[in-house]
Amino acid sequence: MAEFMIDFDFEAELNQEQDSVKSRLINEIKKELNDGTLELPSMPDIALEIRAAINNENKSFDDISKLIQCDQGLSAYLMKVSNSALYARPVKAENIKMALSRMGLETAKNLTSSYALKTLFNLREPLLKSLMHCIWERDVYSASLASIIAKRCNFDPDKALMAGLLQDIGSLPVITKLKNYPEILADKKDSLHFVYSLAPTLTRMILENWEFGEEMLQVADNFENWHYEHEGPADLTDLILVARYHAYLGPGLTDELPGIHGVPAFKRLNLGEISLQNSLGFIESAREEIDSIQSLLM
Repeated sequence: MAEFMIDFDFEAELNQEQDSVKSRLINEIKKELNDGTLELPSMPDIALEIRAAINNENKSFDDISKLIQCDQGLSAYLMKVSNSALYARPVKAENIKMALSRMGLETAKNLTSSYALKTLFNLREPLLKSLMHCIWERDVYSASLASIIAKRCNFDPDKALMAGLLQDIGSLPVITKLKNYPEILADKKDSLHFVYSLAPTLTRMILENWEFGEEMLQVADNFENWHYEHEGPADLTDLILVARYHAYLGPGLTDELPGIHGVPAFKRLNLGEISLQNSLGFIESAREEIDSIQSLLM
């Protein structure tokens, strides 16, 4: 088996002790990857069953409705979404069949996965829980922006939402390991930087295990690759990069980003005049939609 490589680049100079601790953890992850023993998260069974049922041409609408009703939490979640501002209708959906008819099976499949992801980002250890919540909160915000931008650019908003939520899934095995490395957790900002430096490669592995397609894998491969270039029209990766960029706009964060004119994805998406002022204006104008989506996912 080829040796697994993890690339990382810290902006701040690490002290020798901290560097040694992080090197030990990196070596532990590399060894377990090479041995095939690293524990990767599994998509909850209900999400896998529903994805499989929706993809199965022999499964009827009734079959899928009954399967969803087996999980009361998921049923309540899909009902809540179908009656939210995202799918506003004069008459409320009163049962799962009505909810599925309103949103469509493909949307239900993606929403089921997003519901399942939220459970994966739940940890009991206080320090790990805080770090995980911070990452999930950022992902939810970024995914909400991706969904809204998708509507304006004729992309599938549900697929954009799913891609936004999946972009940091590789952080899960790293954070799980951190319970044995409290020294790294001492500085929250630095520990987040450390997790983000290792997560992208693991994200690809997890998405491959969950049998997501090449489009999602490409998003993972270009995590925060602000200079991502390709021929042809804008793609899902461009959209997620722009959403992620917007998610970082705020006090103390913008300075760490490249100049907005140096991010090719903005030009390909053709969102109008490219400027920080316009981007901040977009976020403000979409605040109600952002809050609505976030409330469904947090």
